[in-house]
Amino acid sequence: MAVHIKGNSSSRHFAVKSYDINGESIELLVNTTNPYDGICPLDFMSGEWTTRFEVTASGSWSIELVPLTSLRVLTVPGTIEGNGDEVFLINGGTPDTAKIIGNSSSRHFAVKSYGDDRDLLVNTTDPYESEVLVDGNAVIIEVISESKWSIEIFER
Repeated sequence: MAVHIKGNSSSRHFAVKSYDINGESIELLVNTTNPYDGICPLDFMSGEWTTRFEVTASGSWSIELVPLTSLRVLTVPGTIEGNGDEVFLINGGTPDTAKIIGNSSSRHFAVKSYGDDRDLLVNTTDPYESEVLVDGNAVIIEVISESKWSIEIFER
């Protein structure tokens, strides 16, 4: 699953954490002082099973569970563009490299792929434009961004 999280229209501190049945923290999904509207992965790694969320917010917020079949799809080879946090599926050809452009706002910018493992492709606070290797078994990409981004994936 993925989660579509919205909130923080008042630009205060807004955080969302996922927890398992034993009360153990799994993931800090959102941590911002900006208005937020994004899609985050939920329980993508083996052994993760979210049973509740902790929300720190000053105003209204929403969390919607989203089936993977509802996510956008990038057909390899191909390009996808977005603005903010997003999770999307990869199908078609076998991924090889990706040209990633983003982070004009010079905030935290990260791109991760999920397949047999989670692979950190980009992690920076600088504006970014470069090509990176992508695991051929990758089926999902997660983008963490506070600005516009584009990803072009090339096949083997």
